Amino acid sequence: MPGIMKSISLITILTTASLVTGWSQVRVPDDLTHTRFSGPDLTPSPACLCAAVSGEVFVGVDKNGSLGKGAGKGAILRLIDTDQDGVADEHTVFAEVDNPRGLISVGDQLYVLHTVIPESTGILEAMHLSVFTDADWDGVADQGPTRLISDISVPKHNQDRGADHTTNGIRMGIDGWIYIAVGDFGIVGAKGSDGRELTMLGGGIVRVRPDGTEMEVYTHGLRNIYDVAIDPFMNIFTRGNTNDGGGWNVRFIHQIQSGEYGYPVLFKRFTDEIIPALEDLGGGSGTGALFFEEQGWPAAYNNQPMMCDWGRSQLVIHRVTPDGPSFTQVPENFIRLPQITDVDSDGSGRLYLSAWDGAGYRGSPDKGFVEVVTPKGWQYHPIPRLKSLSDDELVNSLRVPSASIRLAVQQEILTRNAQSQAANLFAVAKNKSYPLSSRVAAIFTLKQLLGSRSHEGLQTLLEDPSVKEFALRAMTDRKSQMRNIPAEIYVDSLQDNDPRVQVTAAVGLGRMGLQAAAPALLKVANPPFPMELEVQADIQPVFTSKVVKGRDQVAIEANVSGMKELFLIVDDAGDGNGNDHGSWFEPTLELTDGTQIQLTNLEWKSAEQGWGQTLKNQDCTAKPLRDASGDPVAFGIGSHSQSIVVFDLPANSARFRATGGISASARG
Repeated sequence: MPGIMKSISLITILTTASLVTGWSQVRVPDDLTHTRFSGPDLTPSPACLCAAVSGEVFVGVDKNGSLGKGAGKGAILRLIDTDQDGVADEHTVFAEVDNPRGLISVGDQLYVLHTVIPESTGILEAMHLSVFTDADWDGVADQGPTRLISDISVPKHNQDRGADHTTNGIRMGIDGWIYIAVGDFGIVGAKGSDGRELTMLGGGIVRVRPDGTEMEVYTHGLRNIYDVAIDPFMNIFTRGNTNDGGGWNVRFIHQIQSGEYGYPVLFKRFTDEIIPALEDLGGGSGTGALFFEEQGWPAAYNNQPMMCDWGRSQLVIHRVTPDGPSFTQVPENFIRLPQITDVDSDGSGRLYLSAWDGAGYRGSPDKGFVEVVTPKGWQYHPIPRLKSLSDDELVNSLRVPSASIRLAVQQEILTRNAQSQAANLFAVAKNKSYPLSSRVAAIFTLKQLLGSRSHEGLQTLLEDPSVKEFALRAMTDRKSQMRNIPAEIYVDSLQDNDPRVQVTAAVGLGRMGLQAAAPALLKVANPPFPMELEVQADIQPVFTSKVVKGRDQVAIEANVSGMKELFLIVDDAGDGNGNDHGSWFEPTLELTDGTQIQLTNLEWKSAEQGWGQTLKNQDCTAKPLRDASGDPVAFGIGSHSQSIVVFDLPANSARFRATGGISASARG
């Protein structure tokens, strides 16, 4: 009996040890090597990470996990490997935040997606996109959090469940937008720094400028995506869940701008009305994502999207092949990491991976780590401090075959506002001997540097088939910068031989909002079943004013009898002087019985504007409304160019009257 008991005890111990060893094991291909960069003493329960181009690694620790609750369990650690041996030997607590879910390092700034859980209640209050600044680069944020987007998730669901199925990873594209992976809880009432509000039912991708302005939906209809991978040509890939009766599977998806992917209303029974995923991959749980393009790596692992699968404990390479306007793909298990959560790389070519490692759905202070992977024989080459480079050296650095370096270089050019480099950037963009990724980076740097003033130069690139797609996309990339774009360029491009150009042209026309282009779009449409559509003639406005500038004012009077809606529209005179703060002074409805109603006493149905806000009794910058002569206005509506304000009209409406002009408050 004693011998039997000893045998049973010994078997139990060996079995337990074997399980622990197998769970923590990291497996990489034979031509790669890996090192434990940090362990649970520094980075337990790592939910996300990012690397600065120069090699500093920021890790978002979340000991609440996905289902846990309570304040004070999250932080961002900055880790540095000072002797380049693959082990972090210096660390600081960069900032304390709740539920870190996404990180982007740009210069001395760190963009963070996180929640707020007050200590006094321990209840999740909101989720925000914020930016922190470390001006002295000592590893501790000395400014922030500065809110860029507030309330970018739905607190009720997060309070009930935890920060699960919520808004997750963030990544910056070479177009300068921050792309945000929104889970299936969606967004209600998110507000950007410019006051723009957004609600999105269900999941998708939302994007915003780095200063928190111009927030918009990029794609819609996704379920529980955690991150986005963005290639040098602005192709975006995600992993999303299914929930349409076919099991809890993972689908690999190519995101086409303005695309509808179906969840939740079209996902199951209306699949002919959505863009399908590239492939259903079976069971799993998608987390972090990265398009990997760095120096010093074998070609077999480079220039491909990499996706973390937490459920399968795998980093997966999706080998994508162009196929018309989209791709085909073949998945391949690449690196095994226990419950992998995120992936990123630095400018020297190090690949960083974070592992949950059995921390559980509610997190753990004792489990989780970060691993660094490099090719065998890899040697560290320091990245020069970008601020020490000249403007010319920065532009030349866009030719480096490294996605992380090109993005960092671009952002430094923009930080300096180096407009004197426009000619050099244009030279890179049109030089056919340069890598296409470098030319595309130059195109989008020009667009961000010069805004609409880049359009004349970009139009000259349309003669080059290799960059036509990107020049078209750049011109309509920002709705606030669409002055003087010839619509015929996009209409003609619908007939281009390149299907990618066709799609880009269609998206561009949609962003321009040109209803007159509908017949041209229908000619190239390829619906899944025969259909005939009657194209209605354009509806003419009931009143169009002359163009007003400066102190001009115009009387507005229109017969609105029998109309259901009133559209107040501010167009753009195209002068580019920024004084297009269009306003309606003392807008009044007259009913059939002679009753006068101040329009500001009614709630508008919707309001969109190209910049600032649409406000009652204030101009678009929230200053008190004054008419074009400078006199105070009793009541009115202030907006900006490219705005549309819609009211439902009372059934007995007869006439609409107002005075239109540019608010004098716009002139200070």
